[in-house]
Formats: sequence, C-alpha cells, structure tokens
Amino acid sequence: MLEIGNLAIVCAQKKDVSFQIYEGTVTVHLGRGSNHKSLTTHWTDNEKIKEFVYELNHGRFKDV
Repeated sequence: MLEIGNLAIVCAQKKDVSFQIYEGTVTVHLGRGSNHKSLTTHWTDNEKIKEFVYELNHGRFKDV
C-alpha cells in the first residue's frame, strides 16, 4: 500500500497517463488510441506497483 502514493505521483507527472483505483484494483492507462496500454494489479501488491513505477520512470513507458 505504501507504493501506491509513489505511483500516483509518477502518473500525475505524465501527459497521457491516467491512474484509477476501483474495487481494490489499480489501473494505469497509458497513451491513446491504438497505442493504448493498461497496467493492472491489486492495490496492495507493492512489488507489482514498484515495477509500474520503474517502467514509467526508467523502463519501456518512460517516454509516455
């Protein structure tokens, strides 16, 4: 649960990124149209959320 705040901050700094929490699921929507991707996990899965933060900051989604 601690990493979810970090993810929210990273998402807020990106132009084409939407952050959603619904019924215990965290979803990050990236890009638009045919370039759209979604990352999804349970809101308490800190390891997966850390991966999302890494991918948005340094990995395959850093330019989104």
